[in-house]
Amino acid sequence: MAGTSKRSTGRVDQYRRGVTACLEKRYAQAVADLEALAGSTDPLARTARRYVALAHRQLGLAALKENRLDQAEYHLRASLRAAANQPDLGASLAAIYANSGRYGSCSQVLERVIETQGDRVELWRKLAQSQWRAGRRAQAYLTISSAMRKLGPEAQLHLQLGLFHSAEDHLAEAKACFARAAEADSTNAEAHQYLGLTAAAMKDVPAAVRSLQRALELRPGDLRLAYQLTLAARAAGQAGLKVVLNIPDAAANTVGSESRQLASYIAAEPEFLEAVLPNPRRVSLPPDEEETRLLGLLVNVIHMALQERPDYADLHFYHAHVLDRLGRTDEAVDAAREALAINPRFTKALVALGQIYARRDRRAEAVDCLQRAIAAGADWPDVHCLAGELIGTDSPTDARKHLSRALQLKSNYQRAVDAMARLAA
Repeated sequence: MAGTSKRSTGRVDQYRRGVTACLEKRYAQAVADLEALAGSTDPLARTARRYVALAHRQLGLAALKENRLDQAEYHLRASLRAAANQPDLGASLAAIYANSGRYGSCSQVLERVIETQGDRVELWRKLAQSQWRAGRRAQAYLTISSAMRKLGPEAQLHLQLGLFHSAEDHLAEAKACFARAAEADSTNAEAHQYLGLTAAAMKDVPAAVRSLQRALELRPGDLRLAYQLTLAARAAGQAGLKVVLNIPDAAANTVGSESRQLASYIAAEPEFLEAVLPNPRRVSLPPDEEETRLLGLLVNVIHMALQERPDYADLHFYHAHVLDRLGRTDEAVDAAREALAINPRFTKALVALGQIYARRDRRAEAVDCLQRAIAAGADWPDVHCLAGELIGTDSPTDARKHLSRALQLKSNYQRAVDAMARLAA
């Protein structure tokens, strides 16, 4: 009995030393002290695993920053083993594998990341690319098909599918994919560029000129595009076709205030805002002072961009998101409605408007938006969960359907579990 007590005291002392080392940023020492404790199932071991994951995470990110890739891989893998639900680390580990040419390992990691971040188009695209480079071409095609079923007609997915077809010299299929990408996002210069190059390869010179000219309008400073358009125009002339080129003045796009330059860029490449703004479906904390200043600038910039491109639904959507983050809810509702007036099946705008209505306790309108979003392709666990919560006891059968679907898509979704329990009470 005394021996058991001593062992227990020794474990607690070792745990305290390890936690102290972690809090003092002595991460290697924390790992040394805590890893031996993390193999059990008792509460102390579970907490030790969390600190082990944190310590390995910090060591891995530090190694990654210093380009010590072998050590970064070791620590990131160890962190993921200790606490699996870390999709950001999974993406970092996948990048290490991709950069070192280990595309099979990259695919395996990204498959796990997508289980929790399946609404991120770029992750699906990277997974398909890694599968392709690993020689699993059929699987790459299936991945893009799965992403389209889940996320809808995203331009980046059509674009990637077109690149796969192009690599296999399936030009007609590639051209159709690039055309669908350009249709899904008319501001995607890359889609117009590849559409033009594919048309040129198929000897459709007028179509090549049209698409390359549109791409250059979107990226007026791109010298490679200008060169490709020049070659296409020369080929048209040699074929006896008369074409009129509209070459944008690249210099004119660099004149004026920084805000106006940024507005012009956003009007041409609205997806830039995806990288600047937090995900509207995941934001919970109010903006801090620095973010509020950035959002205030972006409101003015997006307003300028909308004057240039008033028919772009995605610009209205981002306008709504920024206004909502700033607490200007009525204006955010109007902006989201503008986006939906242009594209009634714009899933992100429908979800955003549904969330705003939910916060304002306008449940019927919120549920209508969320159900329209689901019908348009937003088959996402958080959307089903919110719909189920809002419907609640008004229609328990419908609420259960949504909550069950949320759990089917994300089996460990605690919020949906709790909502289902409240419904059964």
